[in-house]
Amino acid sequence: MVNQFSADEANMGILVGALAIAILLSLAMYSLFIFPGFSSGQKAFSGLNQLADSPVIASNITGYADISGLLGPVLVTNAVPDPGMLGAVLMTVQLDSLRYVWKPGSGVDLDKSTVLFVSPKGREVVPKNSGLPMQKPGWIIVRKGSTIPYQNADQDNILEPNEAFVLFIYPSVPLPPSTPFTITIGMPEEDALIVNRTVPANIRPIMNLL
Repeated sequence: MVNQFSADEANMGILVGALAIAILLSLAMYSLFIFPGFSSGQKAFSGLNQLADSPVIASNITGYADISGLLGPVLVTNAVPDPGMLGAVLMTVQLDSLRYVWKPGSGVDLDKSTVLFVSPKGREVVPKNSGLPMQKPGWIIVRKGSTIPYQNADQDNILEPNEAFVLFIYPSVPLPPSTPFTITIGMPEEDALIVNRTVPANIRPIMNLL
């Protein structure tokens, strides 16, 4: 005896088969294209969060003659001024990449940094100093800003991605013209930032050290 199916039953069978084929094709497309892309996106996002930034100099370095009073943005007290020598240095530091994804609080904690000033006059670990008017020796964060327009840095002393800090460094011993010097800023879990400069031959109240 031969089983006979109605037209409706036959159409239903065709529809079920087509639906099964569509589901299988969808699974195949997901496994070939969508899931690898999602996985790569997760890895990229994780990589952005784990990306290590290194501190760099963000602009020209400014030198100030060894005088008492206002040196750029900082008021100093100098008992024995010598306007014929270099007395202080101002520099801006930031991290070396522009990032849109990072963990808040990540970056370089400048409260744990050390500043070493080396010249033919000797080596000195310059202490962090927040007192004003400032006295030798000392260094201070004088300004915090953002590298992104219309954004602001937060109030902590952690140099985070997209932030820029201005540092004022005031060593004990002033330097005469044409004297080379090195400032090394040691930062936790980062390579030290090393700055080599030479005092200009002609000392002026404000000097561009390039």
